[in-house]
Amino acid sequence: MFGLRKGVWQLLALAVMTGIPLSLNAQATSAGQYFAAANQLYTSHNFNQSIQYYAAVVKTNPNYAPAYQGIANCYYALGNKPYALAYYQRAYQLSPNPQLGQLIQSLQAQAATPGYGMGLPAARPTPVNPSLAMGMKYFQARQYAAAIPYFQQATRQTPRDYKPFYYLGYSYYMANQQKYGALYMGVADMKQPNASVRATAEKIKANLSDDDALWVDDQLSKYSEATGLRIPPRKNKVMFGFDFGLGMDYILSDPTQITLAVAKAQSVSLTGVTPSLLPLPTAEFFVQVNPNIELDFSGTYLPVGTLSYTWTQLNPIDPTDPNMTVTQANDEYYTLNYTTSIFTGSLGFKLLFGDPTVKAYFGAGADVSPVSLTFKKSIKHISDNLLVGEDPSSSDVAGEGDYTTVSFGGHAVLGANFILSRSLAFGPYIGYKYLDATNFKNKMGNLVINQNNGDVGNSNLYAPTVSTVPLDLDFSGIYGGLNVSFAF
Repeated sequence: MFGLRKGVWQLLALAVMTGIPLSLNAQATSAGQYFAAANQLYTSHNFNQSIQYYAAVVKTNPNYAPAYQGIANCYYALGNKPYALAYYQRAYQLSPNPQLGQLIQSLQAQAATPGYGMGLPAARPTPVNPSLAMGMKYFQARQYAAAIPYFQQATRQTPRDYKPFYYLGYSYYMANQQKYGALYMGVADMKQPNASVRATAEKIKANLSDDDALWVDDQLSKYSEATGLRIPPRKNKVMFGFDFGLGMDYILSDPTQITLAVAKAQSVSLTGVTPSLLPLPTAEFFVQVNPNIELDFSGTYLPVGTLSYTWTQLNPIDPTDPNMTVTQANDEYYTLNYTTSIFTGSLGFKLLFGDPTVKAYFGAGADVSPVSLTFKKSIKHISDNLLVGEDPSSSDVAGEGDYTTVSFGGHAVLGANFILSRSLAFGPYIGYKYLDATNFKNKMGNLVINQNNGDVGNSNLYAPTVSTVPLDLDFSGIYGGLNVSFAF
């Protein structure tokens, strides 16, 4: 045992120094040493080098079934099932057994499923390409875009091997880059002719435009292993388009500023209704600068509607009027209506994730929102239902009228688009927006709140001694809906 182990390590040391497997003589002891070294490398998960030592055993003894099975095990561990199947079949031919037969049947059943190899023929043994093995890991995980760079590198490292070209073409096809899928499938068929691969390449090419199909044919006619494909560097194609969203906006914040101010006056009671769930139509222009980044310019209209509050002042007495008594004073209704509409313009971005069929995204941006508000106010006695004063509901007394302001905020959104074609997609989204509006103005002045009793009116109507603050309405909330995207 010690002698065998010593011989194995001598062979490994020499292989490391030379960088290639040692030449074998016809002696059985040498084959046994190579087989033991291959097994030890396999146990250490050094599959690429293990294949070389198993191949050295096969070179010495072409009918040694365990060596073929060892090679198959390595390819299976590397994720290359078509190669593994070919070597398992060779091992079974030399030494049939039920367990190996069941494994072969399982791999054959997988090969019959759509997308597995697409008729990829079993190939003759070739040196293992590390880039190909890494690409296969992403390929098996259906991460085709991530596999493409490794397959590209593999085509340069082993230009005579058809496999990197085949898998590169298949990955381009799955990544919705049909022109390159047809091209590399065609090269794979040139290197190792196969009717299924050729039919697949022709099928892909049939769906191309006339210009792209001619380009593929021209590239294939000029291809040689010495020069390779002379494809100019591809630039990221900028994509433009429009998103149209139809959703709902749920306003989270009531105007608590009014509530708190009214609460300071013990003789005042407050009731009110705040619109909360509102329709939210959106139109957005986007520029997709690469497959993962998108810039957005959007407009949103939010018809908030009427926010209505009615508060009651009990037995008001004017301390400046010596002729008024408690018996003369009556309870009063103050009804205040704020009818608001908001248009929001946004500049933002989205980070896109996923494969060509489903794209998830996270987006954020800054918002500027012109807000229009119509303020109406009426005051009536409870007892006789008569207007107080000469005309307290007129604009010069109550501060009624139209007001505007501009609010700055932001938003964040999560969503997903299901890609129906290159130009059409749809999907759900949900987000949060921050929108706080204050400093409502018109030609008379600002809309303010009397901090003593919660009364709302124009700043021009209050004496300097009255403590007032600007009216502040918070329209922040959660929104969501369905988005339809058109690209060109």
